[in-house]
Order: sequence, then C-alpha cells, then structure tokens
Amino acid sequence: MVEEIAFLPIIEGKEAEFEEAIGRGINEIISKLSGVISINLRRGVESPSTYAVLIQWETIEDHTVGFVQSPAFDEWGLIVGS
Repeated sequence: MVEEIAFLPIIEGKEAEFEEAIGRGINEIISKLSGVISINLRRGVESPSTYAVLIQWETIEDHTVGFVQSPAFDEWGLIVGS
C-alpha cells in the first residue's frame, strides 16, 4: 500500500465551493481509478483554507502510471487548481 498526501491551499472564502468541486472529483474521477483503496479529505484546523487529500493506493504504479499518466490526472488538476 502507498499513501499519497496532497496539501491544497484554497483562496479564503472559497472553501465551500472547493469542497463541493472536490467532492464531485473524488466521486467522479478518483474513486473509479484502479488501485484506489481509500480517499479522505481533511480541512486544516490552524489553517482552515488548507486541505489535505489522503489517497491510499494498492501500488505506487497505480498512482504514478494508472493515475498520473492518464487523462484523469488532467481532469483532477482542473478541480484542485494544479
């Protein structure tokens, strides 16, 4: 198992909009990928405009090849602002 942790700073005041968009992205993109074990979204306590996305993958290749080298990666990037 491999755990990916991405920290995403959001423009203050846009948190609700981000949460809605990322929820759709998780359901429509990430959860359908091969090798995904679990996905969690956490909001910072000390920095409430920063989120952590934790994704557990079965293998590193599920992340680096199956996701990063797929069209899903570009779709995800549009949602998270990468």
